[in-house]
Amino acid sequence: MLCLLLAGSVTSVSGQVLRFVHTRFDFGVVPESAGSVSHEFRFVNTGNVPLILTDVRSSCDCTVPEWPQQPILPRKEGVIRVVYETTGNPGVFDKTVTVHSNMRGGPVLLRITGSVERSVIPDLPEFSEAMGPLKFRKRYLSLGEVTHRQVITQEVEVYNPGKQPVRIAAGEVPGFLEVLPSPSLLQPGQKGRIHLVYDVSARKDWGYVADRVHLRINGATKPEYSLLLTADISEDFSRLTSADRQQAPRMEPDRTEFRLGNVRAGEKKQVSVGIRNAGSSPLLLRKLDTGCECLRVEQAPASVPPGGSAVIRCSFTGEPPLGNQQRVLSIRSNDPERPLQQIRIMALVVE
Repeated sequence: MLCLLLAGSVTSVSGQVLRFVHTRFDFGVVPESAGSVSHEFRFVNTGNVPLILTDVRSSCDCTVPEWPQQPILPRKEGVIRVVYETTGNPGVFDKTVTVHSNMRGGPVLLRITGSVERSVIPDLPEFSEAMGPLKFRKRYLSLGEVTHRQVITQEVEVYNPGKQPVRIAAGEVPGFLEVLPSPSLLQPGQKGRIHLVYDVSARKDWGYVADRVHLRINGATKPEYSLLLTADISEDFSRLTSADRQQAPRMEPDRTEFRLGNVRAGEKKQVSVGIRNAGSSPLLLRKLDTGCECLRVEQAPASVPPGGSAVIRCSFTGEPPLGNQQRVLSIRSNDPERPLQQIRIMALVVE
């Protein structure tokens, strides 16, 4: 019977007896990578009055006691579970837990001892991109060419090379992106993944786009705590039938190349690109992109009716470096045969 084997600390008053099986436990040598170790201190109320544990306190935050909140009836058993955090606490430890109750005669002292062996965390060269306390396999993701109806899922591998756990969460991200770290708490030496869900239709843009995916690391946000995600968004014409294509718009530019000759540094020259809709439905200009501040779109129509014409007006400004320059005006439209057309603009920039 358990009550016959009990030894160690005894506290009593007017019929109450709190008796522990033992009040000290040695864990021996445990690895830091264990995260935590625990032991249960068992006791019995051998008296004839209910026993109430009023408070149980440890000597440090690294030691966490768990104890019964309900009264322990006479001849009934109870358990105090003591958990010691090994992560970040290498070396010898000697910790106490003080048990207060409705007994007279003072509290009972429990003690745990042992030694935590420091974990050796390997350096993984494939995780070369640092971000705060973490390392990533890569911080730049190119989705390549995607269509506007797709939902793309990507993942980035991350590694915690440090000696403390690191918590990862999504920072400020746009509504078309979902960021799901797994796990959200990376233990020392642990690998994880950050899953990215990209809703292209909700992005509401066309052509080349770049977005910053901001992360929160250990509750902090910094400009460098981010990933770069790029994509080239095109229209999905795969659902069009042959009849749809016959009725589709068709964009015809009057020129695909402009030679401006000599342009002095700081001088601005106008470029007018005429376009005609040779199709049978409205031509929608999805996006005009120049990729350079020196080439600006000054005026452009949003749409061109069937059989109609319009003009895209641009300005080219001579900017360093001096010499031959070639810029491109990219026009994206809902023309299924040629959704992207490019107009080349060349100049010799001189002093």
